[in-house]
Amino acid sequence: MAKKKKRAAKPTDEGLRVLVALLNSNDAPAFQAELDLLMEPLGADARGFTAEWIEGAWAVREEVTGDVSPIFDARSKTKIESGLKNIIDKVNNLDFKLSWSLWPPDKNVGEFQPSPAYERLGVDQGVLEIGKNKWIVPMFLGLPDSPKVYFYGSIISALQSGQFGHMGRCQLNECRRFFIAPRRGYRYCPNNGRCREASDRQDAAERTRKSRKQRLERKN
Repeated sequence: MAKKKKRAAKPTDEGLRVLVALLNSNDAPAFQAELDLLMEPLGADARGFTAEWIEGAWAVREEVTGDVSPIFDARSKTKIESGLKNIIDKVNNLDFKLSWSLWPPDKNVGEFQPSPAYERLGVDQGVLEIGKNKWIVPMFLGLPDSPKVYFYGSIISALQSGQFGHMGRCQLNECRRFFIAPRRGYRYCPNNGRCREASDRQDAAERTRKSRKQRLERKN
C-alpha cells in the first residue's frame, strides 16, 4: 500500500500576510491601507490593529526587515542558517501570549470567510472528533500590545509550520518586494509575469553585451 502523503502546510497564515504587508509598505498609511484590505470585510481596526498599534508596527519595521532580508538575500545554506538562528535566538527572549479557542469545522464561520481556524488545518492542526461531532481547537498568538512580539511570533509560527518556505523576495533588482507564493521555489513575484519577463530581458541584454565584447576582443 502506498504511503499516504502528509497534507502540505498552506501559505495562508494571517500573521505572515501581515508581515509581508509591513515589509512592502513605503509608509505607515500604506501599511494601514494594506491591512484594511487583508482584514476585509471588518477592517483592520475592528480586528485589533488600531492606529496606535500600526504606529508601533512601523517603528519596528526596520528591525524586522533587517532580520528577515538576510535569509532571502543569502546564497549559501550557512548564511541562511545564520539568519534563522538569529531570529530564533531573538524569539526565545520575547514574552508571548498564547491562547486556544473552540471553532466549528466549517470553512466559513459568520463574518470569517474563511475562518482562521479552518485556514490552519494541515500538518500541525487537525480536527477534533468526539462521537459524530467535530471541532477545531487552534492555538493563536494573541494580538499583543507589542507589535514586535506579534511579528516575531508570526515568523516563528511560520517557521514551525513550514509556511515560511512559501515566502520569498523578488530577485528583480528594480522590485525586491516580498511575497507569499502558492508553492516553494518562486524567484519572482508570482501574481504576474512582469518581473520574470523583465529579468529575462536583462539577462538577454547582458548576454548580447558579453557576446559583442568577446567578438571585439577576438578582432583585436
